[in-house]
Amino acid sequence: MSRSISPSPALDFALYRILGNSLPPRHGATEMLEHLRFTLDHEPELRGCRKYWVLNRIADKEVEFQCTTWIRKAGHEYLRLPFDMEAYASCFNDLSDLPEGVERIDPSHSGFAFDMSSFALEWKYRYKNLQALGLNAARNAALNAGRAIARWTLPWDGGCFITAEAWERIYQLAERDPAALHLIVPLARIAPDDLLHQRCTPLAQDEPQIGFRNDSRTLFDERLRYGNRNKAALLCSLGVPGPWHSWSSAPWDEQQAPLSPERGRFVQGAWVARLTSKADVADNVRQRWRARFEGVERLCRRLDERLVAARNPPGRLLCYDEEALQRDCEHPLAIELVQRARAALGRPVPSVRNKTGCAVSGDPADYFSLAPYCYVGSTGEVEYRDGQRNPATAGPANDRAALDQLVVDTCTTALAGTISGDRMLLDHAARLIRTWFIDPQTRMNPNMRFAQVAPGAEQAGKNWGIVDFRGFWPLLDAITLTARTGALNAAEQLAVKNWFALFLDDVTSRQIDAPNNIAVWHDLVVAALAAFVGRHARAAQVLSDLPLRFTSQLGAFGVPVQELKRTRPLHYGLFLAHGLINVASLGRRLGIDLWSYSGSQHRSIAMLVRFLAMNKQLLSDYAADAERFDQRILRACTMIPTDAIHAQTLTEFRRECAALDIGDMSEGTMPLQRIFNGGWPTR
Repeated sequence: MSRSISPSPALDFALYRILGNSLPPRHGATEMLEHLRFTLDHEPELRGCRKYWVLNRIADKEVEFQCTTWIRKAGHEYLRLPFDMEAYASCFNDLSDLPEGVERIDPSHSGFAFDMSSFALEWKYRYKNLQALGLNAARNAALNAGRAIARWTLPWDGGCFITAEAWERIYQLAERDPAALHLIVPLARIAPDDLLHQRCTPLAQDEPQIGFRNDSRTLFDERLRYGNRNKAALLCSLGVPGPWHSWSSAPWDEQQAPLSPERGRFVQGAWVARLTSKADVADNVRQRWRARFEGVERLCRRLDERLVAARNPPGRLLCYDEEALQRDCEHPLAIELVQRARAALGRPVPSVRNKTGCAVSGDPADYFSLAPYCYVGSTGEVEYRDGQRNPATAGPANDRAALDQLVVDTCTTALAGTISGDRMLLDHAARLIRTWFIDPQTRMNPNMRFAQVAPGAEQAGKNWGIVDFRGFWPLLDAITLTARTGALNAAEQLAVKNWFALFLDDVTSRQIDAPNNIAVWHDLVVAALAAFVGRHARAAQVLSDLPLRFTSQLGAFGVPVQELKRTRPLHYGLFLAHGLINVASLGRRLGIDLWSYSGSQHRSIAMLVRFLAMNKQLLSDYAADAERFDQRILRACTMIPTDAIHAQTLTEFRRECAALDIGDMSEGTMPLQRIFNGGWPTR
């Protein structure tokens, strides 16, 4: 809210300089503090002017504290605009409405490619940019404060430094034209050391700073992001001549700046120094322009990492509901879970060494599975038959069935042991974990090199073999629960974490960017493993970028465009839906609430499930197994939280789902997801 304007303010000038988060490579890592210290030490008193500082959303508390300490000691005042992590967490990376393929353009290819790639990078972070930086909002806050106390308000960049000679020119400029409502003061980029030895007026020709008389009604457009013509738009609106009239925004982001009613009411002249740093790209405006966007990206990555780290203390469950495990152990479903867990005690302990086949490496410790839709034709060639699962993939020659059994039995015994306090069940969970991950005689090598190998071909596995390991997400919690009881000792816990760290390295070394559900399952596995081994930056990056999948995966109103092209469209549409449900649930657990995200044209997880529920009978594979599909759709509906974006569209499809569901990973459901989804139904 604007303050009342004094018709005869006590001050001639109120100078507000805005200090914000540093943005390497555009800025040096400590540049903001260095420039503040230099200015406080060396800038002269300015007649008729009171100096203020705006602490604009500084995310680093230590940096903010240092700023306030120095500013107070110098006798200046400041306006604090706090950084709001909760508001930041509600913003998402988004490539909605970006022309297809633009985000993959190599910026080194040509000048046009450089521009398009830069625009795409800026567009991707547009929401986080506004929340983390909010530069125009800070400028307006300074304007509203300054208009109440001074004839002229100067809401200028934090790196501005005013010499005695420059200030006299600015003072004279303000007296030149009684009708002028704005001062247009060009910048001269000068290194701090050079500024102290400045003997003549520098050539000031960079984008100017703007001063505002207190009877001006002009404000900065707070919808414009840092680096997105945020100041240039106002210069154009006021009719200030300069190159900014030819500066363009992205072709998909056209912005029409309205002409200001105060257009032309300005005086232009004088100069102000802009302190430079070693991070500046010498005289290369285009590189400097792109460095802004790269700086925003790095800042957002750091903030995302901090968000995940704060929500992921060691030993936290990533999949299952902690509170549900402490509830009524006499509930009929809890009793059934314990019974199932005790049945697992009589089954053989799975190991990769038990298969009858072997990868081409010749090492039985290498995980080996066959690509499910590949067959060897009559002439020996490999045929791909989408949706037709090769029976050999479930046979004893490979490890797929054993891995699934490991996940189910470990989750069942660990969860049941936690609920019931039965140490025998937890000890069995520990035995399963040791056999697959720790014991050198039985453990699996930590890689996916031979996951989903095409039959008859001596080759490495396919990158889409990552889906074999989607059960690792709940399995990690089973390991955590088992470790809590001491059934795994400290050395064994470390060995398991090291195993998953190596496996994550192997997965990360592969480029997995499939346009269908594979990409989503990849994101779930990588984010869960990264969180488990404490690589918060990696987990944060994957979860923050998950909304980018919506651009290629979903059409308007959640239509699964890629899956509908396949031979079993409803099955794969639901497989995609369950993958998104799982990764969104993990994201909420780690502070990146993907349930709150919707891309343009109502692209959301709830809308995807709604589309499948409404159109199931139109899809070719529904009739062959209608009852099972109805259950899968119901399960998806009940797993979407009621506060998710567009969740209200599922109201007519929701029913209470009370059965204890052991899970079917071939359909995308994890073992015992009822527990992860909020515990037992009320009796």
